[in-house]
Amino acid sequence: MVYTTAFDAVVSPHLRFGHWDNILMEENPANVGSILAFRPNATSMLFDNTAVIGSWIATNSSNTMASYEQYNRIVNNVTLAMPHAGITAAAKDPKNEIVQSAEFGNVGEYSLKASVVSSAVNVLCANVNEIEIAPLIYVTWPYATILISKDKPTQKLALADYANDVQLLPGESYLNSTVVDDIFEWGLKYHRQPPVFPMFPIEYNSIANVMMSNSDAIYLLIKASDALTSDYTLCKLTSFQYPACSTSCTISGLSGATLWSFCDDPNDKMGYDSSVPGSPTSRNFDGKNIGWDWVVSLSLNTEPTSANSSTSRMLANLISTNTSPRNSALNPSMPSISEALAVMAGNTLLLSKTDARFYHSWPSQNTSLEPRSYHQLWQGVFYLVPFLVFVTNVFCLVYLLLLAGLVTDYSKPQNLFALAVNNPPSGSMSGSCGAGPEGGQLSVDWHVKQDVSGHFYIQEGRGAELQMQGERFGMRNRSRTLNSKSSYSALSSKRSSIL
Repeated sequence: MVYTTAFDAVVSPHLRFGHWDNILMEENPANVGSILAFRPNATSMLFDNTAVIGSWIATNSSNTMASYEQYNRIVNNVTLAMPHAGITAAAKDPKNEIVQSAEFGNVGEYSLKASVVSSAVNVLCANVNEIEIAPLIYVTWPYATILISKDKPTQKLALADYANDVQLLPGESYLNSTVVDDIFEWGLKYHRQPPVFPMFPIEYNSIANVMMSNSDAIYLLIKASDALTSDYTLCKLTSFQYPACSTSCTISGLSGATLWSFCDDPNDKMGYDSSVPGSPTSRNFDGKNIGWDWVVSLSLNTEPTSANSSTSRMLANLISTNTSPRNSALNPSMPSISEALAVMAGNTLLLSKTDARFYHSWPSQNTSLEPRSYHQLWQGVFYLVPFLVFVTNVFCLVYLLLLAGLVTDYSKPQNLFALAVNNPPSGSMSGSCGAGPEGGQLSVDWHVKQDVSGHFYIQEGRGAELQMQGERFGMRNRSRTLNSKSSYSALSSKRSSIL
């Protein structure tokens, strides 16, 4: 027990608090700049035990100041790639034979990088005025069937089945054109139909549309505060598979799991596009179906009831209302509406990839594994201790095998008593039967011997002869004195006896 405790105390690492130190801490500035690549990454949580970090991609198209110069309006275009959520489950799958932290008493840790595709979402938002967006608002059409809101008489409401009236004009292949067709890629040039909204949303509310055929997008029309702007904000969300990414995962028994994506790095050999050259960026036409459930769950479609959703209000407060190129940069102290929508949709992308495949057309993925566990720089010195213990155990095993049989332990009282009773009287112990040995008698060495008949007896060693020569006279006088006493006087003397 002592050996085990000492071994554990010396070799096993133990944490302890250090001394208090006075240091000067720098303030963390809230200003993070207006360049998307240097703004905070999107974060999420998977299954309440895995932290997830996404990556901003295609950041060269996210310059709002350059977009304002080009389109003469605020255009907020961001793209977010999320890691593949199936990596954590694959890392723990017994088929992959990865040693888990639980096998190290929950103190181990390992990291891996997987060459897998990432799900990405693009969010494009642009400010438009009422006249510019009117061709896509049903209640502004000449023959629209409208109702008047009881709560707000100036607001026109559409019927619930307004979509039945959305028809192409004779000879036309696409719906009404607008001044923002090139921004949102609508019309004949892009082979994409624009959305049609039933009405204008009131301030701090939003309307969603996913009903356009052959479309891969979700559309939101949001109104900011009337006191700040009379414009509306139109947003388009599309999802796709992005191959220029890899997914990294760290699983620790102490701090849990972390999952993050690395994208657009030409030096990343684990990028999916490096493993599969020429892999396409594939659009997801079914994403809008999941997206509609996402819209409903977040109450982003608050019309025609004008439900005043808190989520819509939060997004409306993130809309930039600046009207000059100089002031059109991203707010350095708060996210833009496109960033917020991307992060909100990113978690849905993450969950949708939980049981999805890792590849486009190949059966497995390239993975790099880095196990990590506790080590001490000086623990190699202590390998000598268990080695010596091992050698000693081997020696004992060989000894017992060569000298097999039972061994009598003469240190046990019953064995020692039997041996003493059956042993002849000893001259060196003469005079000690009443009070026990003393003086030089205690230095006599004894040996257990066995005669030819198999009888065991105790034999005095050479120490007995030397002791007898040095104390012969004293022992003789003591013996005479003891022999002259009666049994009573011997037992009643001042000298103590164990008898």
